[in-house]
Amino acid sequence: MQFTDLFIRRPVLACVLSLVIFLTGLIAYNKLAVRQYPAVSANVVTISTGYSGASASLVEAFVTTPLEQALQGISGVDYVSSVSSAGNSRITVSLNLNADLYQALIEINNDLTPVLKKLPSGVDTPVIKEGDSNSTPMMIISFSSSKLTPEAINDYLQRVVQPQLANLSGVAQANILGPRVYAMRLWLNPAKMAALGVTTENVSTALAANDLFAQAGSISTNSQVININIESSLNSATQFNNLVIKSQQDQYVRLSDIGYAELGAQTKASSLYVNGKPAVGVGIITKSDANPLMVANTVKNEVAEIQKQLPQGLSVRIARDSSSYIQDSLSEVSHTVMVAIVIVIAVVLLFLGSFRALMIPLVTIPVSLVGTFALMYLLGYSINVLTLLAFVLAIGLVVDDAIVVLENVHRYIEQGFTPFKAALKGAREIRFAIIAMTLTLAAVYAPIGFSTGITGSLFREFAFSLAASVILSGIVALTLSPMMCARMMKAHHQPAGWQLKIEACLTKLRDYYSLLLNKVFNNKVNVLIIAGTVIVCGGIYIIPLVKNSTLAPKEDQNTVIGIVQGSMAASVVNTEAYTARLRELASNVSGVENVTVINGAGGDQSHAMLMVQLASKSQRSLSAGHIAGQLNKAAARIPGAKAMFVLPPSLPTSHDNYDIEFVIKTNGDYAELETHVNKILQAIHQNAGFGRVMTDLQFNKPEYNVTIQRDMATRLGVSVSGIASVLTNALAEPQSSEFVNNGLSYYVIPQVIASGQASITGLNQLYVTAESGAKIPLRDLIKVTMTVNPSSLNHFQSQRSVTIQATLSHRYSTEQALNFLEVIAKKDLTAQMSYATSGNTRQYLEESSSVYFIFIAALLFIYLSLSAQFESFIDPLIILMSVPFSIAGALGTLFLIGGSLNIYTEIGLVTLIGLIAKHGILIVEFANQSQKSGESLLVAIKQSARVRFRPILMTTAAMVLGAVPLVFASGAGSEARYQLGWVIVGGMMIGTMMTLLVLPLMYYLVNTAKMAFKDKGKFRLNLLER
Repeated sequence: MQFTDLFIRRPVLACVLSLVIFLTGLIAYNKLAVRQYPAVSANVVTISTGYSGASASLVEAFVTTPLEQALQGISGVDYVSSVSSAGNSRITVSLNLNADLYQALIEINNDLTPVLKKLPSGVDTPVIKEGDSNSTPMMIISFSSSKLTPEAINDYLQRVVQPQLANLSGVAQANILGPRVYAMRLWLNPAKMAALGVTTENVSTALAANDLFAQAGSISTNSQVININIESSLNSATQFNNLVIKSQQDQYVRLSDIGYAELGAQTKASSLYVNGKPAVGVGIITKSDANPLMVANTVKNEVAEIQKQLPQGLSVRIARDSSSYIQDSLSEVSHTVMVAIVIVIAVVLLFLGSFRALMIPLVTIPVSLVGTFALMYLLGYSINVLTLLAFVLAIGLVVDDAIVVLENVHRYIEQGFTPFKAALKGAREIRFAIIAMTLTLAAVYAPIGFSTGITGSLFREFAFSLAASVILSGIVALTLSPMMCARMMKAHHQPAGWQLKIEACLTKLRDYYSLLLNKVFNNKVNVLIIAGTVIVCGGIYIIPLVKNSTLAPKEDQNTVIGIVQGSMAASVVNTEAYTARLRELASNVSGVENVTVINGAGGDQSHAMLMVQLASKSQRSLSAGHIAGQLNKAAARIPGAKAMFVLPPSLPTSHDNYDIEFVIKTNGDYAELETHVNKILQAIHQNAGFGRVMTDLQFNKPEYNVTIQRDMATRLGVSVSGIASVLTNALAEPQSSEFVNNGLSYYVIPQVIASGQASITGLNQLYVTAESGAKIPLRDLIKVTMTVNPSSLNHFQSQRSVTIQATLSHRYSTEQALNFLEVIAKKDLTAQMSYATSGNTRQYLEESSSVYFIFIAALLFIYLSLSAQFESFIDPLIILMSVPFSIAGALGTLFLIGGSLNIYTEIGLVTLIGLIAKHGILIVEFANQSQKSGESLLVAIKQSARVRFRPILMTTAAMVLGAVPLVFASGAGSEARYQLGWVIVGGMMIGTMMTLLVLPLMYYLVNTAKMAFKDKGKFRLNLLER
C-alpha cells in the first residue's frame, strides 16, 4: 500500500494529523513574543572618561590613546572609534553582529584595569556602558515645572525616576537629557583675592583640609551600642561662605571675603526643549536584543506609577515614542496577510469553479500557517514584520500542493474513475512531484541559515518560517487533501452556468497553449534566440540596479532626525538660539506633531539633535522624506551652523542616521589630514548626488595657548606645577572636593567669576605663591597667544581620522556614492593615508558579498536536492533553466518601478529560485513518467506541458495575486515590502510564461542529446533541424 493510500482509506487519521498540527501551532502562538524585527545583537560598548580642564590634544595623548591600545585584541570587535574633546574621552567599541556582549565587557574591564594606574591624576575612572549613549533614544520622558528649578527636577530624576527606569527589563541606558546636576559653585573674585593676598592655591588647600568624612566609631556599654557621628563636612552655601581660606595674626579671610558660594548646576552645557518649552528628560535606550514593544509598554506602565508620586508642580509627558510606529507596521502587515488570504481564496474559487472543491486547498492555509507557529516557538522565533511577511508569501504557496493534487484527481474523475479510485491513482502519481517541490523550496533557504551577516540574522526567521509553512502544506497535500478529494468530489457533478463559462475559458486557454507549444517546436532556433534575448535583457537591467544598490530602502517611520553642527566656538546659548529657529520651521510644516530638541548633544555645546515627531502616515499628505528635504532646504538658509535632517535607520542593526560614513585615516597630523579632506569635500559639493555633508574635524575653535616663562619662574622661585595649579583652579572647574546633600554626594567647584573668566585679561589679576611666600603676578610668568584648533580629535582603529557624513539624493545610491568617494580618495590621499567605512555604509559593504554567497549556495542546494530526488544530474539542470527567465523578469520589473537592489529584493530573488523551480518539477516529473509508460519523448513532453498547464496557471495566479497586497501597500513600513512584492510578481509572471514555452523545448533538446550520446556515443550537431 502506498503512503498516500493509508490516509485516503483512514480519513480519521488524516484529520487527526492535521488537527494536531493546527492545535500545536495554536498553543505555541500564545507563547510567541511580538516585536518589530527578529532579535539581533548589534552591540556597542561605550567607554567614557572625564579629564576636567584638559584640552582635546591632552585627552587624546594621555587618556584616549592608552585606553585604545589596551583594547587591542578584544574578541568579537568589528572596529573601535573614539572622540577626544576638551575634558572628555569617548571610545566606542562596535562588536560584530551577534557577538557575545558579556564576554566583550569582561575582556574590556580586564584589559583596562592595568592601564588605569598609568593615567594622569585628575582623570576620572572610565565608565563602561552597553549601548551608544549618542544614539537616538527610543523613548524620551520629559519633566517640566513652573515652580521647580531645573536643578531640583534633575535631583528628583536622579534620586527617584532614573533608577526605576534604568532597572526595567530590556533597558540598556536611562540617560538624563538636559542635565542640571547640583554642585556647590565657589565664585572667586580675582581683584578681592589680589587685595587680600589670597591665591587659588589657598582656596584649594582650605577645601582639602575641610573635605573630611570621618568615622569616629561607637561607645559600647553593657546594655547598648551608641554610634558617634562627626559633623566634619561642609554641606551648605552658608557653611562654605564661612570657610576660612587664610589666617594671619588672628585675622581670618573667609570665602565670603573673596567671593561667594551658591548651590547651582555642575554644568549648563546642555539643555532639553519640548515644543519650545524647557524641560529635563530621561532618554530610554534599549538593549540590542530587547523587544522594543515590551520595553515601551513596561516604561509606560512605570511612568504611570511615577506620575502618581510626582512632587506638586512637576508634570511628566512622553515626548517621543518610536514604538507606535512599530505597532503600526505590525498591524499593517497583519492586515496584508488577511487581504492576501481573501485574494487567494477568490483566485482558487475562480479556477476551480466549485465551493466544494475550494475547501480542499483552502484548509491548507490555517493548518500550514498556524502549524508554523509551533516550529517558530521551538526555534525561539517571534512574530515580527519579517515572519508576517513570510506568511503573506506563504498564503499563495501553501495552496499550491493541494491544488496540484486536486487537479490531478479531477483529471482522472473526468476520465471516468470514481472519486475514491481517482484519489488513489492521482495521489500516487503526484506524490513524488509534491515531495520534490516541497523540499526544493525548503532547500533554497538553507544557505540563509549559514549566513552570519545582517541578511542571515534578519531573514533567518523569514526563510525558515516560510520553509516550515511549505513543508507543512506538503504534508497536508499528501495526507488530508487526497482524503478530502475522495470524499468531497463528485463523479457526475453538474456545474452551474458561471462554472461552465470558467471551465470553457480555461479549456480554450489550454488549447491555445497547445497550439503555441507546437509552434515553439517548429521554430526552435527562433525560440532559443528569444529566450537568450530575455536573459541578456535581464543582465542589462542588473547593471543600473547594481549601481542603485543600497542596504535597505528608507522607511517613513513618522520621525525626522535633525543633526546640528554649530560653530566650534559656540556656547550652548548660541546653539539654543539656532535650534529655536529650526524648531519654529519644523513646527510650521504640515504633519509635524511635536519637536524635541537636545542642545549640547554628545557633550559638545555646539552640537544639537532635533527629533521631529510626525503624525501617522495615513494622517498626513507629505512623506517623512519630503519633510526632511523641506527642512534641509530651509536650514541651508539659516546662518550660524550646519543642520542635516535625515530619516532614522530602517534596520535594527543600524545605530547611525547618515546615508554615507566615509572615514579617512592617517598616521600623520590633523592639519595635513584636513587639507586632503577639504579636497574631497570640494569634489562632493560639485556632485548633485550628495545632499547635506558634514565632517567631524574642523579647525575653527579658537583657543588660548599659555606658555610658561620657565626662566622667569625659576628666577622668582615659582614652580611650573604651582603656575599650572593656579590656572587649573581658576579656569578648569576642578571638582576639588565633595559635599553631601540629602543623602547624595555632589562636587564642589571653585572658579573665577564668569566676568573675569570670559576675558583672558582676567588672568592678570591672579597671583602665584613663590617659595619665599611672595605673591607673584601670573602675568609675569606666562605668555598668551591665540590659536585655532579642532574641538574634537577622532580616531578610527587607533589612527587619527576624519569621518565624512552625508545624505544622498533620492536617485543616488550607496554604491554610486562609494564608487565616487573611492575614486576621489585614491587620487587625493597620500601614501600614509587610507580610507574605510563605518556605520550603515560598512554594513552595506559586508552584506554585498554575503548575498552573492546566499544566491549561489541556494542554486547549488536546489540542484543537489533535485539531483538526489530525480536520481539524475541532467533533469535538475532542465528544471533550473527557468530560473534565469524569472530573475530577468524580476530585475526588469525592479528597474521599471525605480527600485533598488537591497536585502529585501535580494531575498526576493532567492525566493524566486524555489518558486519557479516548482513549475519545472511538475513538467519534468510527469514527462519522465510518461516516457516510462511507453510514450515517445516528443509526445511525453507535450502531453506533460498540456496536463500541467492548468495547475501551473492556478498556482502562479495564487502566488502573484497573493503578493499584490505588497505591491499596493501604503502603510507603515510599506517601502521595503513594495519592492519585494514587485520582485515576486514580475519574476513569477515572466518566469512562468517562459517556463511554459521554453522548458519543454529544452527538455526535448537535452534528452535527445542524451539519447544520442547513449545510442551512438556522439552528439549530432543538427539537433535543431530535427
